[in-house]
Amino acid sequence: VVDLGREVAALGLPYHFAIIGREIRKASTAEAERLGEETRVVAIQCRHFAARQPFCFEDRLISLDAVPEAETADFEATSPGAWLVSRVPWSDVEYRIKAVAADRETAGRLLIAEGAPCLAIWRRTTSEGRPITFVRLTYPGSDHEVSASFSSKAG
Repeated sequence: VVDLGREVAALGLPYHFAIIGREIRKASTAEAERLGEETRVVAIQCRHFAARQPFCFEDRLISLDAVPEAETADFEATSPGAWLVSRVPWSDVEYRIKAVAADRETAGRLLIAEGAPCLAIWRRTTSEGRPITFVRLTYPGSDHEVSASFSSKAG
């Protein structure tokens, strides 16, 4: 699970984020499918910055069945992802990574041209099979890559 603040700090750049929207409501049918259950959610969107440049746009759902304290959490001081990692134990994470073109809304949020390449990461996090959060992180594609290391050696 990625902490965007640490990711930016590793680049040697100052980090900050800004909440764009926050709503408490019942998950739509499509959102319930992505999250893995019908529930009330905190739907939150924010932009993460590396120095003064948008680094990532976050569109997140947090299950209020799994994390009821998220309803009153103050995400102004700590980003939603960092807040969740520090408070809610997780057991499983599913990722989907895809190259996408920036639509008008995404381009405006990331200050890039409409149609510019982006890297989109969809992630669903659960705790013992119970959905905690579903997030879509969208990065300007020209500045980001996915890298991983794997080993066949046992622990």
